Amino acid sequence: MDPRMLWNANRLIALALAFLLQPVVSFAAWKEVGNQDGIHIYERWIELPDYGRIRERKGEMLLKSTPALALMTLRDPARNRSWMDQVQQCYVLGKPQQDSWYAYTSFSLPWPFENREMVTLSRLKYVDDRTAIIEINSARYPGLPSTGFKRVEGYNAVWRIEDKGNNQVLLSLTTRSYVPSEFPRIVHDPVIRNVLLRNLLRLKLILSI
Repeated sequence: MDPRMLWNANRLIALALAFLLQPVVSFAAWKEVGNQDGIHIYERWIELPDYGRIRERKGEMLLKSTPALALMTLRDPARNRSWMDQVQQCYVLGKPQQDSWYAYTSFSLPWPFENREMVTLSRLKYVDDRTAIIEINSARYPGLPSTGFKRVEGYNAVWRIEDKGNNQVLLSLTTRSYVPSEFPRIVHDPVIRNVLLRNLLRLKLILSI
């Protein structure tokens, strides 16, 4: 057999095996759990091989704004205190590349929750000429001194900023945590929903033109 044909055949077999052996991920349909002033809050269950069944949340709104204003606000961690609930500090730790940055955030939370801190790595990517996403993942940052706050791990979020034209921007935030909550869902879920809604209501005021 021609070596090139053999190489192509092996490559096709490898691709087929990779497709067949990839982890099975199950996504339930989104369910709306909140709606206020044009902001919609959704939840769904997803099934991941390494983590089991976890909750995914999404907040979405169509607002009168510009993609440039949304990106300027969401790329600057120092602005987070103006719209994020219970934030004590939020600042950039470092920028490994032009469109990626490490950030530190500390939260002062009411009882029965403990104060938390989080280190994240954010990456800005452009899907096309009208859509940008910012992917945020919890991360480790060397040399960061201990504060005594409990560190948030296993956090993932994605901002999606879509230019709809005529100063209309479709903005969504999707979040998930790979670490199970310390509290029963009957306690935890309503708190998280309300925080997400309040955050997006404040952000809408800031971004609206």
